[in-house]
Amino acid sequence: MRKIKKTIFLDWVCIFLIIMSGPVRVLFNVIPGYSCNIIIFLLYTSALFIWISQVKRRLLQNEECKFLSGVAALMLFLMAVRTIKFDFLPSGSVYARYAWYLYYVPQTLAVLWMFFAVLYIGKPYHYQLERKWRILYIPAFILISGIMTNDFHQLAFRFPDGIQNWGMEYTRGFLYILAIGWIVIFCAMILVITFSRCAFSQNRRKIWIPMIPLGIGGVYTIIYILSPKGLFPSLYKMAEVICFIFPAFMECLILARLLPSNDSYMDLWQVSSAGGGLMDFEGNIFYSSEKCLPVKKEQIITAKRKTVLLSDE
Repeated sequence: MRKIKKTIFLDWVCIFLIIMSGPVRVLFNVIPGYSCNIIIFLLYTSALFIWISQVKRRLLQNEECKFLSGVAALMLFLMAVRTIKFDFLPSGSVYARYAWYLYYVPQTLAVLWMFFAVLYIGKPYHYQLERKWRILYIPAFILISGIMTNDFHQLAFRFPDGIQNWGMEYTRGFLYILAIGWIVIFCAMILVITFSRCAFSQNRRKIWIPMIPLGIGGVYTIIYILSPKGLFPSLYKMAEVICFIFPAFMECLILARLLPSNDSYMDLWQVSSAGGGLMDFEGNIFYSSEKCLPVKKEQIITAKRKTVLLSDE
């Protein structure tokens, strides 16, 4: 229980750090000559480091930790590119445009690595991902290459006033729809896999928990497309929301016990195939599995000295 309380507390710390990016942006907007982007970058960096340290402590599979650590690194890369774009590159320049295209590299790979992480649910500790799954890197790199070469075909973003005025107005094309569809499809597949492989039926009822950050991301995307200069998109930029939604989605899977962790060994013990219980040195039984035979404290103490026959011998 102490570990669970610590986890929830640190999750709220991460949420607080991310929420603070909005007020920081408002504060710096009224202070001429100063940028808020580095402060916001530091807020997100702190939240990501706290989250990934929690992940490494709680997840059972080393490979799961590696993939989710990679997701955190990709989100950090996204925030770094965004900060460089706004603070260190000339506005409207070709360099700023390619930094904008780079946004789609981490989000395309991140959702793929999240999918790879959940494939380890229910697998042995030394399980290695089957090579066939690596084929998914091919469409991922095709999608990334398509967006990075948008200047030549404009299938992701079209610039009606010419590419030199790309920062003024643009429309979204076929490749952009594919990039959004890529994220939606993999998030749906992650939910299906975690739901189907969940060993504890009561945890399946909590499938709505990871849907909360996905819902927030969907609502934000709609608001951003319809009114990119509205209040909410002005407080929290798209790259920042992505850096919150992806880790929050995986964290909610862990909190819902759809992605197994060591925060609650009781649930794992109850559904285990072992017929046994856990007791303290005084002989008090705290947890017992579903297949555990009914035993008394006196029988356990006696069994330390000699064999004890139960009612079924």
